[in-house]
Amino acid sequence: MLAAARRGDFQILYFESLSRLARSYVISSSVITELVYGCRIRIISTSEGVDSARDGWQLMAMFRSWMHGEFLKQLREAVLRGQEDAVLNDNSVGDWRLGYRTDPIPGSETARQGRRPKPRMRIFVRDEHANWIRRVFRWFVLDGRSVLGIARELGRLGAPKDHRSKTAGWHTCAVVRVLRNQKYVGLWIWGKKTNVTDPTTGKIKQVECPPRRPRAVHPAPPRSAHRR
Repeated sequence: MLAAARRGDFQILYFESLSRLARSYVISSSVITELVYGCRIRIISTSEGVDSARDGWQLMAMFRSWMHGEFLKQLREAVLRGQEDAVLNDNSVGDWRLGYRTDPIPGSETARQGRRPKPRMRIFVRDEHANWIRRVFRWFVLDGRSVLGIARELGRLGAPKDHRSKTAGWHTCAVVRVLRNQKYVGLWIWGKKTNVTDPTTGKIKQVECPPRRPRAVHPAPPRSAHRR
């Protein structure tokens, strides 16, 4: 869009709202400035009444862009609260790996909001896959096999892979991820890192979460896939 604006391919740009351009005030303000003053493009937000051809449009655009950024922050906090509640109740938040499966909790959808509420999911050991994980650790720890040798053996035997895997066959990096995964020694850690968006570029990276105030919770009953 910016490249087309710089070439002069259009003179008016319509948005349903400025949030469709960006939800970060730093990004939207710089892009809008370039569009209006650099490329001589008229911008119109149809649902917000922002029109760069009218007086005072800059203040309205700044206020709306700030509101969109605040909405995204509040939405993120709400999602994290829901995920934390799921973790504390020993439910899945989508972090299961090879050797485990998720099953719906019957009736849990009745307590959730939305037009089509989905049930909560709980993690269980998937025995037919867990046997392969045990083989990997046995080969590496007891038999002293190399990571490359284990990868080749898994490929030769047609071992299943993680549900998130996008490549065929087994490679050394996949074996290393299994051996380093703390879930296989009973440590299910959640909330250690969080996604942070660079307000100047829009790029997302993971950083360590700041320390949070401890909460008093009732310990969950012991399970085959225990989470800490």
